[in-house]
Amino acid sequence: MTPARRLVRLVLILLLPLAAIFVWSLPDSFDVRYEFSYMIMLFAVILATAAYLIGVASAGAEHYGMTTAEFGTGLARLLGLLTALTLLLGALWTGAFRIVAGLRGTTDGLTTGDWLSFGLTGLRGLGLVLASGAVGFAVTSLGRRISVGLLALVAAAVAQGAVGVVTGVADTTWAELYFSPMWVGAWMTEEVEMIDPASCDFERVPDCAFDTLTLTRPMAGSAIAALTIMVVGVAVWAAHRRADD
Repeated sequence: MTPARRLVRLVLILLLPLAAIFVWSLPDSFDVRYEFSYMIMLFAVILATAAYLIGVASAGAEHYGMTTAEFGTGLARLLGLLTALTLLLGALWTGAFRIVAGLRGTTDGLTTGDWLSFGLTGLRGLGLVLASGAVGFAVTSLGRRISVGLLALVAAAVAQGAVGVVTGVADTTWAELYFSPMWVGAWMTEEVEMIDPASCDFERVPDCAFDTLTLTRPMAGSAIAALTIMVVGVAVWAAHRRADD
């Protein structure tokens, strides 16, 4: 069994019981129509993190690097695996919420349009999962070691923390733009609106309106796609160079 498949099995073993406990602990006030979209986003973020690790494990099995053809084959196999995993877990996630909400919450007012909206949110979640897995695969392919992919993930988390400190000290306007959760949130929802608290002086202008900046879904999707294409493109170029050497 390959490292990626072992990790998939581990993800299933760990996530399924935790998900069952989480779903069953929902309050009686849970309303599928208004709250399930947020649960889909939570599902997508958790699975995207797992997808990155699965991508790392898939590429890390090739200790001596991959040729361009091997990279393409490995990436296609990974994306197929992640698609199947996401669809399977997504169906279980949706079914569990539907059953529990019917027993303890409420499903009043659900329409075909609501389910269509849930489905589109799920598809955007699938895109996020595939992008995350592809980046993990590409980064690890560049370093030829699993440790490189893991260190890249840790470095990204540390960088986000450092950016938070710097923007806080510098009192940066629209500091939220430097944090990946804002972009993910805009992609999964329709838009994310940010405000600039420093734009108003209520002592001088009591009815002042804060300046706002809206991060839209197309903007976020374009940024995520560009980052994914750039990282994968560099990995393909590196694989091509290795084949020529």
